[in-house]
Amino acid sequence: MPMGGGSKDITQSQDGVLITYKRQIEVDGKRIDILNGGGVTRVHMASDGAILSVSRNWRKVQSNQAVARIKGFEEARKEALARTGKPEAYKLDQWKFGYKEQAASDELQLVFQFAFLPRNGQDPMNTPPRLVEVSAEK
Repeated sequence: MPMGGGSKDITQSQDGVLITYKRQIEVDGKRIDILNGGGVTRVHMASDGAILSVSRNWRKVQSNQAVARIKGFEEARKEALARTGKPEAYKLDQWKFGYKEQAASDELQLVFQFAFLPRNGQDPMNTPPRLVEVSAEK
C-alpha cells in the first residue's frame, strides 16, 4: 500500500509482450499438438512493438505413412490413473493428446498427458498433484 494511501502513488506500466506459438501437425486433416518443448516459437516485443528477440525450437517433420492403432481415451485414462499408485485418491483435472518430440530421436511419439488432482479431503502431502503420460499407441 502506498504511504499516503492514494491511488496516485501507484502506476501501471508494461515491460513488453511475449508471444508463444505452439506447433501443430496436420494428420488426415486434423491438427495435433506438439506437447513438449519442441515446436515452440517465442517472440518477445517491447511495449512500443519493437521486436527484442525471437527463439524457435523446431524440427523438420516428415511423414512415414505408418498407421498407428490408438488407445481410446478411457483406456488411456485408466492406465494413467493406475500409475498414480492411488487411483481412488485422484480426480482428472486436465488432459492433452498429441505428439512428443524426444531429444535424441527423430521420431514423434503419440501420447496422452493427464493432470490429476487429489480428491476432496485427501492429504496433499501424501497425494500431490500428478502429471502422468502414457503412450497413445496400442
